[in-house]
Amino acid sequence: MAAPSIVPIALTIDDRTGYTLWAPPWEEDGEQWQAFLGAEGRLHLFESERELAAYTRMATEHDLDDHPVWPVVAALPARDLTPDDDHRYDLDGLYELVAEIPDRWSVGEVADTIDIVSRIAECCAATRIVRDLEQVPQIGLLSMGADAFVGREGENSWTEVGKAVDEHWETVLTRLGKRIRWPKVDVAVLEAEEKELSAKEAAQTGKVAEQRAKRRDAAGKLGREVEDADRRALETDDDDVLVEEPVTGTAVIQLPSTAWEADADEVDEATEFWESVGILPVELTLPEGSGLTLRCYVEDAPRFLGRKGTVYLFRTADGLGSFIRGKTPHDLRDIATWADVVDSDVVALPAEEDRYDLAEISELFARGDSTDVFDYSRLAHAFDGVLDIAEYANLDSVDDLIRPTTPLGRALVESQRGIGKSLAPADTAAMSTAWDELVEKVSGAVRWQD
Repeated sequence: MAAPSIVPIALTIDDRTGYTLWAPPWEEDGEQWQAFLGAEGRLHLFESERELAAYTRMATEHDLDDHPVWPVVAALPARDLTPDDDHRYDLDGLYELVAEIPDRWSVGEVADTIDIVSRIAECCAATRIVRDLEQVPQIGLLSMGADAFVGREGENSWTEVGKAVDEHWETVLTRLGKRIRWPKVDVAVLEAEEKELSAKEAAQTGKVAEQRAKRRDAAGKLGREVEDADRRALETDDDDVLVEEPVTGTAVIQLPSTAWEADADEVDEATEFWESVGILPVELTLPEGSGLTLRCYVEDAPRFLGRKGTVYLFRTADGLGSFIRGKTPHDLRDIATWADVVDSDVVALPAEEDRYDLAEISELFARGDSTDVFDYSRLAHAFDGVLDIAEYANLDSVDDLIRPTTPLGRALVESQRGIGKSLAPADTAAMSTAWDELVEKVSGAVRWQD
């Protein structure tokens, strides 16, 4: 169950870049919805993020006004509406992309560019925009990635994609242009709140600097260097770290290890295999400890190594390997590449992006007076793991904890933007209990294995 969200995007068309908002597909009342910022079959684009932010303050009737997280988005400052690199689409540059060698990057960008235009056309009830282009069979191969364009046949297919773009893309852009509106907005509505925000940030910066100065003084008296923010936080928890005293007398912090620790080269080598089969090792850290499992996506829905909504979590890589080669029924057996996993002896070493430490977030929430130890962006990764498990295990009760009107729901929206805004003590106090309840529900969907 992907949580409803709204994402800033940028479109470059006819040498002009515009900013708008996109609500990726979400489910409500058993139906799937998707929308862009616009109205009456028109897409609204703005010259800058400030104009977009000003419009969100003033607009009353548009296609996103009843979206669950719109009240949160409508209060965001302009800097929080800056699209990341994955949500910038250069429609003018598609001709150059199809002229490149078909690798994972060029194919991915072509696929993403055509996909976003198709989504806009659908939401504007104007599917004729891309109708001629999408009728070319080779365009459908883009969703399969670069593998569809390997070998002589694949090269021929990529050539046909280029021909289709040459023949139809100008028509696509012309038709799309007729569906775009560039509303004029007075950004003066933002001036008062931007001054207030700047004052708050200056005060917070001064407070953080004062706190760090105090810690430096205290550290100097102890005769050791100040560690970075995360390590300082870990150093205060005796249960999670081991502190040894070497000959010099300087404290050395050792992070807790797991049974599948490996160096970066080993992880990269293993990841190459797991990515090739489309099934990835996942590390999940809960209050009970750290465990390994496997996860893939089937039609964008997460599927774990487990059974009937229960995730199997293994305390050792050897235990996971033995299970893989066993006969116990589970939900990954019907994946086309599962036989390759069974036949392989590659250890399940999770990459950094597939490690989810929910216990650490609980500890950070509980330490609400240390507002500089982490920010909203650090929650995004943990939320990804939680939401995937919640969807797989049908944990509908999680929805109540992350509604956009709740403190934790607002944190989810903020975290997905990765804006680096620090949590305030009041925020962490309100979210700590809800997060612990959420982790408890995730723990209940897990079955530990040796």
